Amino acid sequence: MAISAESITKSSTLEQLRTQFNNLVSDLTALEAGKAAFTEISTTTITGTAINVAEDGTIVFEGATNDEFETTLTVVDPTADRTISLPNTSGVVVVSGDGSFTVADGGTVGSTTTPAAITIASNGNITLSGDLTISGDDLTMGTNTAGHLLIADGTNFNPTAVTDLTAIGSGDIVSGTDVLVLGDVSAGTLKKVTVDNVFSSVGGLASVAGDSTPQLGGDLDGQGRNLDDIGTIDAEAFSNSYGPTGSPVTFTVTVASKTTAHPYYGDESGNMYLLDGVAGAAPILGGFDATTANSEYFYKFDQSDSSNSGHPLRFYLDADKTTQYTTGVTTSGTPGNSGAHTTIQINEETPRVLYYQCSSHNLMGNYILMPQSNVSNSFEKLIAMPTHDSGTLKIDGTVLMDSSDGTADAGDHIVQNTSANENDNILLEDGMHDPVGVLSSHGVTLSGTTFTATGLSAGATTLSSTLAVTGAITASSTFTGGGLMTTGGNIVIPNAGNIGSVGDTDAIAIASNGVVTFSQNPVFPDGSIAIADLDIDGASDIGADLASTDLIIVDDGAGGTNRKAALSRVVTLTDAGATALAIALG
Repeated sequence: MAISAESITKSSTLEQLRTQFNNLVSDLTALEAGKAAFTEISTTTITGTAINVAEDGTIVFEGATNDEFETTLTVVDPTADRTISLPNTSGVVVVSGDGSFTVADGGTVGSTTTPAAITIASNGNITLSGDLTISGDDLTMGTNTAGHLLIADGTNFNPTAVTDLTAIGSGDIVSGTDVLVLGDVSAGTLKKVTVDNVFSSVGGLASVAGDSTPQLGGDLDGQGRNLDDIGTIDAEAFSNSYGPTGSPVTFTVTVASKTTAHPYYGDESGNMYLLDGVAGAAPILGGFDATTANSEYFYKFDQSDSSNSGHPLRFYLDADKTTQYTTGVTTSGTPGNSGAHTTIQINEETPRVLYYQCSSHNLMGNYILMPQSNVSNSFEKLIAMPTHDSGTLKIDGTVLMDSSDGTADAGDHIVQNTSANENDNILLEDGMHDPVGVLSSHGVTLSGTTFTATGLSAGATTLSSTLAVTGAITASSTFTGGGLMTTGGNIVIPNAGNIGSVGDTDAIAIASNGVVTFSQNPVFPDGSIAIADLDIDGASDIGADLASTDLIIVDDGAGGTNRKAALSRVVTLTDAGATALAIALG
């Protein structure tokens, strides 16, 4: 409160004197109680150089306005002598309730030991002379974008997006030098690990189960190691997992609308098979010998899923389903119902390529491959290599011997070792798979039904059946036929070569100029030589008189039988008008 007593003048009344006196008493009482307020104290001699305030005393400032609001200055009860010094500068005294304070540009805030711990520049930048410890969890910044990293650029820390970081190419990673930063949860700190040790430090790559679709950006170098116990379609197929008859390797078959992932997208059926979720899958299956009852490999194509309804899965020799393959194939149930499946047994005689297709719709599936098979096939044509229990090579189709230039040459042969024993043969079959001959080191033996060829070349050929050739037969050795040989072309032998029989091999000799010589008298069937074919004019004259012993040819009784007669028998000529004709001889 302020001093209430005022001065009086000569003209003041007694009442005014009494009022001011009472005010003065009140003011003195207040001063004595420490409650008096002064608007200005200009003397320094109140108690020497100090103003002492009694216990629990306060200094109250009314402020610029005389109202009900004042500022009271007091102290906490000191336990020792304390001194508060005001700095040698102009400014505002900051108290705890104000919440802010201002220092001069470049001013400092610090502790007794480090008075310049914090320096505040005129632009607001703060420089710390020591470490910064944050007792809370967050460091809040004016620019704080979610997902950004706080990166030091050599001078400042700046929020940086991960996508703005400079990418390191695989060839730029320095082994043993470049590191990854990992969080050590147990220690509550960050640690580094070199790229060489990124997996070995944690005992290898333990699991990628969190990624449902992991992908590789390049080739996976296995360093000579194996990928074991893989359960996906690619792994089961490419690892050639063994499945016995009671526990076959199983592919789960589903049906969905055809996509561009299928090789027959846009062709025929709009649906497709998926094997273990893979569209247009082309599995590689194992299985080779069938030495024991359990050595075959079995694969089951499970069609229990309801999407398979109306889509029976079968196997074929070609994608167009010309020929169905049924050997070792069993089916069970109705597709789309529990337990429905098609199972195939794989061994060395299974064709190398089969096509799994829907028997009711076209081009829903793809192919499966058995690279270990002895049976190579192109669509429905097969080439069966010798198996463990049979040394026979079987070819279902035509064998074309052709050189690389697309034309037949002398070097286009089927060659057999001449030292082969008599059982090393090439069996020839007809279109009904019936045997018609054997090609061996001893020659070609043809038997059974008619054998037709457009050309045949062999060192020795034996025929026990009919050979029909529309081209040429070239024989460098003996050609022996026990049957009928019919050709629509020519038979050519070497110059001065012979045609004969076993008993007379040179019965017919043909010179280079075409002259034919018979080693025996030729025998011609009756009536086989026409009179017109006898060249009398071109014959040599007898050069002597005719004798009775000379012979002539007569048609005996005009019956077509030619016989000889001596001129001695020509004595008379008779007919209906003549009785005799005398011919003088000599």
